Amino acid sequence: MADEEDNILHTINQTLLCLIDGKINSAIDLLDKTDPALIIKTHCTEVFINLRKFIIQYQSATIFLHALAIGNLEVNPPDDPLRENYVISQYKQLHSNMCHFAWQVQQIAKGDLNQKVNFLGEFSISFNKMVEALREKKLMEEKIQLQNEQLHKLNA
Repeated sequence: MADEEDNILHTINQTLLCLIDGKINSAIDLLDKTDPALIIKTHCTEVFINLRKFIIQYQSATIFLHALAIGNLEVNPPDDPLRENYVISQYKQLHSNMCHFAWQVQQIAKGDLNQKVNFLGEFSISFNKMVEALREKKLMEEKIQLQNEQLHKLNA
C-alpha cells in the first residue's frame, strides 16, 4: 500500500510541477494516466480528486485570462453554475468592470462627458482627470463660440 501511495504522491507532485511550468495539458495527462484502481485503494484519493478539480478550474481560468490579457472583452467567463470556481471569480468581476469601462469610453466618444470611473484605483483618478479636462475644453470652446457670435453681431 505504501508503494501505491508513493506512486500517487509522485504523480501529484509531477502534476503540480507541470502546473507551475504552465503545462496544463501535461498535468491533465499525468492524472489521466494514473491507474484508477490505485487511487481507489489509497488514502490519497481525496487529494487526487481535488487536484483534478483544481486543474479543470485552473484550465478554464487560463483560457479566459489569456483572452482578457490580449484585450478581448467579447470572451465569456467560464460556466460556473454552482459558483465553485474561486480561481476565476475575481477575474469575472474584473471582466465585468472592464466591459462597463469600455461602454463608458464609448459614451465619452459620443460626447457624454458626464461619465465617472470609480472602480479602477489609480487608473480611475487619471481617467476622471482626463474627462474633466475634456469638459473644461468643451466649455472653453462653447465660450469662444459665443464670443465669436457676439463679435459678428457687433461688427454687423
